[in-house]
Order: sequence, then C-alpha cells, then structure tokens
Amino acid sequence: MFGQVKTKQRKFTDSFLLIVLVVIFCVFVALKIYQSLSKPSVTVNNDEQAEIIKDIQASNQEAWQNVTVELQEVPPIKSDDHLLGQAEAPAQLIVYSDLTDPLAASFLPIVRQLKEQVGDAVVIAWRQHPLANNQLAQEAAAAAECAGQQNKFWEFAEQVAATASQEKPFDDWTAIAQNVGLGLTEFEKCLTKPEVQATIDKQSAEAEALGAIGVPSSFLNKTLLSGVYPLADFVGSDGQTEPGLLKLVQQASRQQ
Repeated sequence: MFGQVKTKQRKFTDSFLLIVLVVIFCVFVALKIYQSLSKPSVTVNNDEQAEIIKDIQASNQEAWQNVTVELQEVPPIKSDDHLLGQAEAPAQLIVYSDLTDPLAASFLPIVRQLKEQVGDAVVIAWRQHPLANNQLAQEAAAAAECAGQQNKFWEFAEQVAATASQEKPFDDWTAIAQNVGLGLTEFEKCLTKPEVQATIDKQSAEAEALGAIGVPSSFLNKTLLSGVYPLADFVGSDGQTEPGLLKLVQQASRQQ
C-alpha cells in the first residue's frame, strides 16, 4: 500500500515537470518571435549580401539599420565607391572613416598626398563609418554622400575634414555645398533619400564585421591598417622603425 502511494506521487511529479518544461519552451519561442518582429536582423555572407540587402531595401527600409554583415575579407572596390585613381591600380587602399572625428579627419589630406606622390600605382576608396550615436557624424556622412552624387565628394569631404581636424564649429551643410559648387536644390532633396542612409549603414556594418571598430580603419590590398598612418616611416611604441604609408603602398604595388 505504501509503495503504491509513492508510485502515484512520482507520476504526478514527472507530469508536472513536463508541463513546466513545455511552458518554458513556449515562452522561449514566443520571445524569439517577438524579437524577430520588433527588431529584424539579417546576417549574410559575401555571395548573398547584395541580393538580401536589395530585398530589405525594397520591402522594409526601417529594417536596413539592423542588417548584420558577415565578411571574411573587405568587399572589393565598386563603381559607386568614392575613388581617387583607377579601380584597376595595383595598390588598393580602402578607407572606412568618420569625417567629423578630429584625428580621423587628419587622415584625408594624408591620402591626398599619397595619391599625388604615387600616382597611378594606387587607388583610394573612401567609405563611410560615422561614429555610433553621433548625430553630427551621421549628418556629415549623408551630406558627403549627396555631394558624391554630384561628383563633388572629395571637395566636400576635404572642407568637412579640415574643420574637424582644427576642432572648429561646423558650418551648415548647405553652406559647404554652396562653397564647392553643388546644385543646392538637388543636394537638399538628396539628404532626405532613405537610400543615402542605407549606404552609410551598409558600409558601417561592413567595417564592424571586418573588425574595423576605430576610425580610420584602412585596408591595403585587404590587409588591415588601423589608425592614422603617416606617409613617412615612423617609430612605433616598441621603439622600432615602422614603414609609413608611402613605403607600404609602394611595396603593395610591386607585389601585384
């Protein structure tokens, strides 16, 4: 009699635990569904990236800001990049940076000098990676993209970078646009286009996926160079002489 009572009690306990486990599982599934609906996220590889991004942009512009890009190497130079030089140059320097950060902004005139000294041996592509949660940086990136649509990206970016590197207050973006000869109506209309922000979000996601967290982060023939590299050789923190950007680019161009 005593043994029968224990057996019934154990059956009740097993059933109760099963119900608890089912409830926990259902709550977990419901939470996952809620998260996916409230904050969509997409992870893509190199081959699928373009197609999925195109679908997201067409179907739900708000979802764009939640795209996560999974990459093994820096995406190659494309026709819509902001370029100094020809895309087929043997040395390719791809820069992800923020035009409003004082230190990062100082890198833009360096790459300009690099191009002047190396000539056709190098092509420089500048991509947007504005600092997170910085409204000014986001606005500057969008304004520079719109200047690029009128083939004035570098002129516009240089004025923004010069102001940032001197830590001066920024002018109105329209004033800078006027200074570099942009059509103001087209420029102001461009600033409201969702695809402009989509481009910035995509490039920032690329940079983060590649481990390029700080700015500037550059890739010389797919090799990461972090920070502002001077043109000339320099002494590193370990006391050793390190090759400057000029020497690195010359070496990279010879290896192709």
